[in-house]
Amino acid sequence: MMSFGIFAFMSVGLAGLAMLGWLAFKVRRIHLKTFEIENRTTLTLKRIKNESAHQFQQTQSLRLLEHTLGVDRPLPPMRGWAASPDILLALVKHVLERRPECIVECGSGVSTLVLALACRKVGRGRIVSIDHAPEFAARTRAMLEEWGVGDRTEVLGTPIVERWVEGRTAPWYGEVSLPDRIDLLFVDGPPARTGPEARWPAGPLLIPRLGPGGAVYVDDGDRPDEQAMIRDWMDRFPHLTLEDLHCEKGGYRLSAPPG
Repeated sequence: MMSFGIFAFMSVGLAGLAMLGWLAFKVRRIHLKTFEIENRTTLTLKRIKNESAHQFQQTQSLRLLEHTLGVDRPLPPMRGWAASPDILLALVKHVLERRPECIVECGSGVSTLVLALACRKVGRGRIVSIDHAPEFAARTRAMLEEWGVGDRTEVLGTPIVERWVEGRTAPWYGEVSLPDRIDLLFVDGPPARTGPEARWPAGPLLIPRLGPGGAVYVDDGDRPDEQAMIRDWMDRFPHLTLEDLHCEKGGYRLSAPPG
């Protein structure tokens, strides 16, 4: 009789322990789920806050850009595939301050228009823009004519081909006639989908043409390929100085010393 009572007591105790274990497991699950929800909410709020800050910065840069250029109508859409207002504002300020005579641009679009408007404002400078898509180059030409700055630009449509660059083959724009001296180079093409380190050839092919006091602006500089590209360029051309412009998609300026 006594052994049965002990057995029953132990059974009840074990059942109680099992219940406590189950409750502890449930509490733990609830705690982890709550932590997960709180963590996800924190990350979401942080992303919203960062995006709001980016939106404000780009809106402010766009207003300053339109005010600086003195345009009487809104500029075409930016961001996404196009350059963002912040780096375009940096380019416009460069044109207004340095008054470059020859500007070469890899990739055409709204940036071509903005640069042409800046050149018109200072009454100096011409732009040669290269684009891998002839149809897009045609759209850029039409936009420039619509804004009345087609006389300051030359948009060259040429497909991407395999080129021999510094001892290796690399995809790059087909042979086009470019000025011997470049005062300002804006590297915003070709698109990354055309190949790894798609914009790297701009360095060995075009930076040697950079005149005294000239500058190279790089968009999308936060991407791994562009980071590797910039490091390679700085190794190849140690006379250049590098500046982070702290732009939305990563903007960098490489400057040559004055003559």
